[in-house]
Amino acid sequence: MKNLELKVKLRSFDDIHINLQKLKAEYQWTRHQIDHYFQVPQGRLKIRLQDHSPAELVSYLRPDQPDMKLSNYSIFPHENPELLIQTLSLCLPLSVKIEKMRSLYLWKNVRIHLDDVKHLGFFLEFEAVESPEYILQENENHLTFLIDRLNLNHKDFVQVGYHDLLMNQNNH
Repeated sequence: MKNLELKVKLRSFDDIHINLQKLKAEYQWTRHQIDHYFQVPQGRLKIRLQDHSPAELVSYLRPDQPDMKLSNYSIFPHENPELLIQTLSLCLPLSVKIEKMRSLYLWKNVRIHLDDVKHLGFFLEFEAVESPEYILQENENHLTFLIDRLNLNHKDFVQVGYHDLLMNQNNH
């Protein structure tokens, strides 16, 4: 599967919830999530544990760049995350664990995540899902519209994922 992604560092969620309501973005849920990242030779591989939902094994390839980026990903739901973590840990070193509270909103084909990430702070993340009715150019238009309507500043765009942000923070 493919989506067009963008991550933005925020100071708080104060105005974002109100602006999402004005845009008629549909609130879906808020969940506590813990992502266990494994060291792999290419891309990213994580197991996501989350409240009130099956665990997920997620793999993805995505370039590190500060603007919109195309991501290729695959998600495999799994009912026994402890066994999955144990099995993968036999061959792949665990890299880092990311803990967050995530709220999900939907606007057209865009998943909007509001993440309060432990040790990193507040982030907004867009994922515009590619499909036959939503091609890359339309997804770019959707994200550009949302950036403008939510008054997001390009200097706050984040080049890398939470994994790299936390790893870089721990190395300093």
